[in-house]
Amino acid sequence: MKVEPIRDKKVIRDLMDVLAQDRSPIGERRYLLFVSGIFLGRRIGDLLKLKVGDVRGRKYLEITEQKTGKKKQMAFNDTLQKIYRERLADRDPEEPLFISRQRNRITGRAQAITERTALRDVQAIGKIGKLPADVHIGTHTLRKTFGYWFYRNYGDMAMLMKLFNHSKAEVTQVYIGIDDDEQRSAFRRTSHMYDD
Repeated sequence: MKVEPIRDKKVIRDLMDVLAQDRSPIGERRYLLFVSGIFLGRRIGDLLKLKVGDVRGRKYLEITEQKTGKKKQMAFNDTLQKIYRERLADRDPEEPLFISRQRNRITGRAQAITERTALRDVQAIGKIGKLPADVHIGTHTLRKTFGYWFYRNYGDMAMLMKLFNHSKAEVTQVYIGIDDDEQRSAFRRTSHMYDD
């Protein structure tokens, strides 16, 4: 099943507002996961490796991508810096950014959520946002949402390809759902195809 980006800015803004209000541990984790995903555009495996100290009080994030092995440095936008500053002020810098309820059996320390838990969290976020049933949500939804809106706002496919490490524009277009949008638009236009 192909997961999709969130194509409605109002849904994104509403989700940010609703998620920000849930201060329970799971609510806090979901909020941080959502904003990190839609503003950084990283794969879920790379996000789950982050610790509080990797993001709090920093202007840049430096990671080695799990899938490609490539080093990436990206700047945090003002919104993300503010969220991290406010939400992570009293957390241990060595703590995982996305904390599991499970503790390490040997050390008793907090551990990061798994990709399976991240998927459940993203699907729960989709339900909170009341996304249509035909919109398939998964962990790539966050990355695809970043790409979709980056392209829609700036139209810079070359930069988006670099950010995603894609070698062809067609791959990026299909990945972020732009190709799907264009096909739907083309079919809608066909109603007048045979008019005089």
